[in-house]
Amino acid sequence: MRSFKLFIIVLVLLVACMVAFWTVRATVIAQEAAEYAPAPTPATLLPAGTAIPAVVWGGVPQAAAAGDGIIAFVETVVVVDGRVAVPQGAQLKGTLDRIEFLGPNARINANFTTLRMGNGTFPIESRELTAILPVQTDFDILGTGFGSLMDGTIGLAIGAGSHDVRLIRRGIVEGVRAAIPSDAVNISVVLARPANLVS
Repeated sequence: MRSFKLFIIVLVLLVACMVAFWTVRATVIAQEAAEYAPAPTPATLLPAGTAIPAVVWGGVPQAAAAGDGIIAFVETVVVVDGRVAVPQGAQLKGTLDRIEFLGPNARINANFTTLRMGNGTFPIESRELTAILPVQTDFDILGTGFGSLMDGTIGLAIGAGSHDVRLIRRGIVEGVRAAIPSDAVNISVVLARPANLVS
């Protein structure tokens, strides 16, 4: 009985030491991150008529209908006044206004209303976009999701070996990107009104 109590005491002390170690480590990492945090950037105004080159990956679901959401990703950086205003990989969210199925493809009309980049989300107003996108079955979507999960996990594991948050994020993004179907469609989202991107 005495050896069991001793074992429990040693186990509790070991767990307490591990918790203390990880708490101190997390605090040090947070302090280093704050020390090297990028300086805030001034607000950027994207003028009306600015074209944002983007891509829609995988097309639209077979069950898509008017009113459903659509997501595109910025393919090429947008530069304003010599500065990158919209980075590659930023996310554009919008709504399908109209969809017409044409066999394996669908003709869509969409408006984009949100630009998400980094930790910021900005309202935008785009001109109506018309595009032909491939139609995805439920099986296609499930396969893409599984592939993205597997490749994202592999990317996470590779990035985690470096203990650098930026490399971990990049590993996840590159892993997921590797699983995305090759039937990506390039689009150009054109702003109908100026968009103020305030940091």
